[in-house]
Amino acid sequence: MNELFLGPEEKKVVVIGASGFLGAHVVQRLLGKSYFVKACVHQAQEGTGASEYLLGLDAFGDREGLLEIYECDLLRAETFDQVCTKDVVAVIHCGSLPFQSRRDANEAENTVNMHIKAMTTVLNMCQNQESIKKLILCSCALTITDEYAPGKTYS
Repeated sequence: MNELFLGPEEKKVVVIGASGFLGAHVVQRLLGKSYFVKACVHQAQEGTGASEYLLGLDAFGDREGLLEIYECDLLRAETFDQVCTKDVVAVIHCGSLPFQSRRDANEAENTVNMHIKAMTTVLNMCQNQESIKKLILCSCALTITDEYAPGKTYS
């Protein structure tokens, strides 16, 4: 991962979906390059595997204190108010909404609409905060299919 920004003072990044496979790797790389990370997760309670894993990343050497974990909901913009502050310069969106298998046409349409609403939340958040200079969007499995099958490899 190349440097995202020019100055050392510009190193505060929001990672949405930080507890997922891709998001956790992004957090790990950012911490390794001494970025301050505001990690957005679906459930931030202690004892959940994802939060414990992320907190473990912060415990290595000079990384301590570079990670904050926030519980956010992509469908509720107000949950990002404490995250998207004037010192944030970038947002990396790796998040996705949970999806269910064997949806009928109405459920599939509703899922697409919820993802549009979630993306609108992220875009508005970035647009409303002048300090944000970059938005990096990582896609989700719904770009491949709207039906999830446990154990299946999607490519």
